[in-house]
Amino acid sequence: CLSRVQHSTATPHPALQYSPTMALFKLHEQPLRKTYHAGSCSWAFVLQVVLLTLLVIAPYLIAYRSRGMWLRESTYIEQPDVQFRHELILLAQGPSGLLLAWSTLPSFNALMQGVLRVPTVAVREEDVNSDGRADKLHFSVELPLSADEAVLSVDVLMAFDYQLHEYVQLTMQSLGVISHSSALAGSSLYVDAELQLHQKHPLPHTGRRTIYNTSAWSAASSDGSVSSLRLQDILTGYADRNETTRLGNLYTTWTSQDGGQPFRVEGVIRYPFETVLYRPGFWQEIKFAWIQYLAVLIPLLYFVTLLRNHVFSNQVVSTIVKSDLDKPRQHTQ
Repeated sequence: CLSRVQHSTATPHPALQYSPTMALFKLHEQPLRKTYHAGSCSWAFVLQVVLLTLLVIAPYLIAYRSRGMWLRESTYIEQPDVQFRHELILLAQGPSGLLLAWSTLPSFNALMQGVLRVPTVAVREEDVNSDGRADKLHFSVELPLSADEAVLSVDVLMAFDYQLHEYVQLTMQSLGVISHSSALAGSSLYVDAELQLHQKHPLPHTGRRTIYNTSAWSAASSDGSVSSLRLQDILTGYADRNETTRLGNLYTTWTSQDGGQPFRVEGVIRYPFETVLYRPGFWQEIKFAWIQYLAVLIPLLYFVTLLRNHVFSNQVVSTIVKSDLDKPRQHTQ
């Protein structure tokens, strides 16, 4: 009986028997982990601290020194809300010191009383895409002339209300300046231009900026009036501002003719989409800086990992190695 029992226990279970040619399927895998241990006063511990410190600090230093980590300024595109204020100044000059002037500002007209000439003015703002914002301004200024008068140069200053809403909150009064001269007396000047935003410095992204929401005519006057201003005073005070508008993509057509006929200034001023320069906020800077930090951290982490694997696996510094193979296994029958 004993021999039968021994024979039966030595025979493997039929389900565990397989042929070398039998197809095998991978049902599960489990890595064997090897860990390295050392005391806090060992060279291995010092090396680990140095490598971890390098991983934290080096990406910041590299990104910062490359001058691309912190986003100091940014841009976005917006169509401004522009409206013509129905305010303008007209100056026309001709031969023999001829000067003719007119303005919608009564105080300026009083100043130019001796050379005042009242023109016919027609303006019309057009919303091309029906989005509630004007896209262009059509204007016409017709200046009557006597038979012995002719125009060689003309300056037209037009005032606008200019607003930005989407990200930067800006409200200001601005100018569009038309200036043209010719050696030949003219009968008309046609202008096609864009009213473009000009900035010297980025705009703040928080709060509403209304520092220039005052009359552009009185920018250079100490008492806030135009009674003592000349044209160059207005333009000089206006140019000192950080945010201004100017006429860009300017196309002009001067039509020459003998004197005696009314002189006409007409054209179209378009209100295009603008690229606004602004200073980003804290969270936008952090988001941008984090991308720059990761761009350096990821490749640095790869090389540091290769270095650590080489140092510890080859025992360049002494450590105590423990493996899953060293753990006792328990088998169930």
